[in-house]
Amino acid sequence: MTEDGHVLIASATGSQLGPYASGAGRVIWVVGAQKIVKDLNDGLRRIKEHVVPLEEEHMQQLYKVGTAVNEMLIVNRATRPGPHHADPCQGRTRFLKE
Repeated sequence: MTEDGHVLIASATGSQLGPYASGAGRVIWVVGAQKIVKDLNDGLRRIKEHVVPLEEEHMQQLYKVGTAVNEMLIVNRATRPGPHHADPCQGRTRFLKE
C-alpha cells in the first residue's frame, strides 16, 4: 500500500484478483506498517525485490515450483463509493499506534 492509498496486489495466477476488485460491497484492508511504501514505484520495487523472493522460497519448500508476478491489480481511489472504493480515509492513510 502506498502512503496516498493505492493498493498493489501481485499474483501468479490471478485467481484472487476478481474478489479483491469487485467481490464485496465494502472492504477493510489491515496493512502492517512494514508494507506501506512511499509511492507506486516503491511498491513495484518492493514486490520485485522483497515479496517475490520470499514467495519463491516458500513455493519451493512447499510444492517444488517457482512463482512469478503474472497478474497485478492496482486499486486507486474510486470515483464513487462502492466495491472499488479504496480510500475510506478520504485521501489520508491512517497509521494506528499500539
